[in-house]
Amino acid sequence: MKRSQLKPKELENYKKYGIQNCPPYMKRTINAVIIHTQNTKQHEMAKASEAYDRIKMGHKIQTEVWDYKEQKRRDLVDLTEGVVVEIETDKSRAARHGKEYTLMRVVI
Repeated sequence: MKRSQLKPKELENYKKYGIQNCPPYMKRTINAVIIHTQNTKQHEMAKASEAYDRIKMGHKIQTEVWDYKEQKRRDLVDLTEGVVVEIETDKSRAARHGKEYTLMRVVI
């Protein structure tokens, strides 16, 4: 999908995120799931499932993007709704970090 096909609100959300340690004009592909092997398979499968569900609803998403404002990597960003989704597979980590996120999916 091309950037020019995004709606104004989606474009506004798109500009908030990029790739860590890269210039701001470098962006992740829209509606593509990026896999990091540092994460567990369970984590990556949960992220792919969440991405699939949102794309199926017609939403535009990005995965593994760098949040310029918070200086953190985000698992999944729904550009259509402006929602950050963090996937956690560890209950104790989810309890510690749960208040930081807009939306969190805990997969056990």
